[in-house]
Amino acid sequence: MRDLTDPATVSVTAIDLTRLRGLRLQAHVPHRSYRVGDRVGKGVGGRMEFVDHRPYAPGDDLRRVDWNAAARTDRLVVKRHAHDSALPVHLAVDLSRSMAVGAPNGLGAARAIARGLAFVALNAGATVVVVGLTHTADTLARVSRRAGISGIEAALASMEPQDDADIGRAMRTYASRARDTGVFVLLSDMLDESGARTSLRALEPFEAAAVHLVPAALYDAPPTGPLRIQDAETGRARDIAWDDNAAAAYARRRDGLLREIPRVASALGIRYASVRTDEVGPDVFLKNFRNAGIVA
Repeated sequence: MRDLTDPATVSVTAIDLTRLRGLRLQAHVPHRSYRVGDRVGKGVGGRMEFVDHRPYAPGDDLRRVDWNAAARTDRLVVKRHAHDSALPVHLAVDLSRSMAVGAPNGLGAARAIARGLAFVALNAGATVVVVGLTHTADTLARVSRRAGISGIEAALASMEPQDDADIGRAMRTYASRARDTGVFVLLSDMLDESGARTSLRALEPFEAAAVHLVPAALYDAPPTGPLRIQDAETGRARDIAWDDNAAAAYARRRDGLLREIPRVASALGIRYASVRTDEVGPDVFLKNFRNAGIVA
């Protein structure tokens, strides 16, 4: 019997970033007139006005670490100044178990797309925050300079799916504690319909976009006969008889989910683009994301 959820991780060829030059992320933050990368803070008399501290994240400039505060608290923190208020772009990757399913899989697609989005945002002067979503929301990198793309790549390479992921909970936690909202891009296969809805609703504080990574494996047609299927999120397996009726029922559920997610996103005012995991490349940005209003 064939196992349809082979969890082998297959990497996606990195997108040629030179094809993305000239693109910018769309941002229409309410009550503000700036675009991604515009500076909204104003220093006084040309000086950098200190605002507060935030935890150090990989990719931060070590020259901005407050070593005196670190000596007092035994924690690395970075000084934030008023001129550091470039609109932040949060790139959050779903690290639930299903993202490792299939070949090519959702995680490989997410890495390639997030790298491209980071490149576009950094070129516009934005601060890019890379977030891994499991049962918590972990900030893996915070980069605010063009040369920092290597820090983005390292953060993406470190991501691994987790069996105990709760994406809805992770999203709610992140949204509740975010001090700089800005633009938020969720990259997820959204295989758990209720979890996907919860995740999208949690994005209300942000100007949000959802990149729906549709596994190519969803369209695989197994041969008729006995089959062992496995839940991509829980890992639970059961044996079934795969016939025309089973195939039709499966197609209805799959297509229903693929119709439901964009409806939910639209109702919440979230930009939505779907990308098949076997169709990742520059055209995702030049066509899919442009049509969805994610980039221009």
